[in-house]
Amino acid sequence: MDDLVDVNDVRTDLLAKKYHDYLTESNQASDATVRNYYQQEHVRHIEVSNKRLPDAEARALALNLIGRIQKGADFATLVTQYSDDTSSKAKGGDDGWIDQSTPFPPEFKVAALLLKPGQVTATPVLIAQFGYFIIQSEGSRSNLPKDFQKNHQQYVQQVTTALSQLQQQNDIEAARTKANVVAVDSRLKADLALSNLQPGDPTQNTVLAGVLSDYSKALTSADDSEKAEIYASEAQVYQLLGQTDQEVSAIKLALNNVEDSQLQVQLGDIYKQKGDAADALTQYQAASDHSYDNPDIHMQLKQDYTQLKQPALVAKETSWITNYEARQKQANAQLTPSPIIKQ
Repeated sequence: MDDLVDVNDVRTDLLAKKYHDYLTESNQASDATVRNYYQQEHVRHIEVSNKRLPDAEARALALNLIGRIQKGADFATLVTQYSDDTSSKAKGGDDGWIDQSTPFPPEFKVAALLLKPGQVTATPVLIAQFGYFIIQSEGSRSNLPKDFQKNHQQYVQQVTTALSQLQQQNDIEAARTKANVVAVDSRLKADLALSNLQPGDPTQNTVLAGVLSDYSKALTSADDSEKAEIYASEAQVYQLLGQTDQEVSAIKLALNNVEDSQLQVQLGDIYKQKGDAADALTQYQAASDHSYDNPDIHMQLKQDYTQLKQPALVAKETSWITNYEARQKQANAQLTPSPIIKQ
């Protein structure tokens, strides 16, 4: 009996070999591909965690930051104020030089390596385990090994293997997604389409029209808190479409269902850009009143009030920030253990 072969094992081995051959053939690296593989991009990023904030609020904040960067805001300053990635925050979000072999999430690398020097990702890059990323390219360069010509075939094989492994990871993730999502409701369908939208996608407007249609369907059965999140997502879509009036209407509808300081700041920013200082100040002050423990909002408002030349309101936000930092320092001191005195 021990000599009998399990047909299922044989079938599994054959399928595995066939899949391996498929990966190798479909990812066989050309000389141009190998050279591109060793192209490096100098990037930096801002991470907005969707664990610290509700997903819709994190996404709205990330979009707001992209808009501010595109209008000339200093990237490093925004990193200091908003990034949840503590490891890169002190460096202005700098990741150094990366390429396709860098051990970063594939979503990050794909978005980063598509950028040209100076460009910023047009939409936030969603990495499920972390949140939303805003990536900026600082420059690009070739990083071919010195013995590239001498050991050309060896590097072709290495890159072929690396690309095959990356495709295998993507295939596994796609299979998991397909297996887990049996039926997709309208809101989830819209959220997925919006999250998967890539910078420069020529079908963007068509995709966004479908997203708006699905959000509209989802609103018919949503409760008040869900409606607020859906309206906030619609505002993000209208921002991508450049439809400012519709974006304003969507944010107002969201605020009718929930008090959200980040949405109020976003609305205030739109009014400020339109030259409507009075309405901008109304939204900023409402955001300040509702931000009981969010220093990021108060630091942003301090900057906004400075731009609007409102010294009294700048002083108010400065006072709030100073008091908050003092409270945090006191709380940290209370948590610090007393030194052990040896007898």
